[in-house]
Formats: sequence, structure tokens, C-alpha cells
Amino acid sequence: QVQYCSVGKWSGYDFTRVGEGLCNSALSHGMKITTASLASPQSLYVGGSFYTRAWNGEAGDFVKIFNLAHFNATTNIWAPLRHGQLTCSWCRVTVLALAWDAKERTLHIGGKFNSIDGKNIRAGLAMYKEDDERLLGPPGGG
Repeated sequence: QVQYCSVGKWSGYDFTRVGEGLCNSALSHGMKITTASLASPQSLYVGGSFYTRAWNGEAGDFVKIFNLAHFNATTNIWAPLRHGQLTCSWCRVTVLALAWDAKERTLHIGGKFNSIDGKNIRAGLAMYKEDDERLLGPPGGG
């Protein structure tokens, strides 16, 4: 039996694995992917409430991924966002909505969180500027 680790692709005939998958970590309280957004045919973002590790062939090591992951179909690698970590002072972080803005090359993020790397932002709203590789709070502050 093949394990798909939360993300699989249906071809119309069978399921195939997307990358090495996002497997539940022994340290996680469960693997829950609640939303996905396709940025291009080679770029997929998924969000939810999870902690996992994925093999990064570029680094030759495992990388930790918390609640928001990016899949690059060209390299076949799952990875965390380059800079920034969603955090919450009163809840367990859960990404509930993702929306890709192709013109601005920005991923809009909604969910249960109120800070990025411990810095307060408007609760539940963030954006990831793909060109800058930065996770930011929404315009107007927190």
C-alpha cells in the first residue's frame, strides 16, 4: 500500500503521490490540510494545522514545515516559506484560506493566528510576497 501523506493527485484512473508528501510527524497533533491554492502549474501552496518534516534535496536534509507549505513541481520538493512563521499567542495556528494573486505574485492567507515570528499583526490575516520571499501582515498594521 502506498502512503500519500495528505496530498495526492487523481489522474482519472489512479492516485499518485505529490512529491514525497507531507507526512504526519510524531511531534504533530495530527495532519490537517484545510486549504490549497495553485499559483501556477508548477507551484502549489497548502495550509492547515500541522507540523511535519520534508526531504529537501537542495539542502540534502529534512526541513521543518509548520502550517503552510509550498510544493515546487519542477524540483518535486515540499518546503516551508523562506522567511516568516505564523504564530499565535492564544490559539493553535490553523490556516483556513489561501488565495493567489497572480498580478501581484502574492499569496493571501486567512486563519487562526495573530503574529509573524512573534510580532503582532491583525489577527487572522497575512500575505506572502513570493518575489521578496517574505511573510507579512496586511497593510495597516495590527
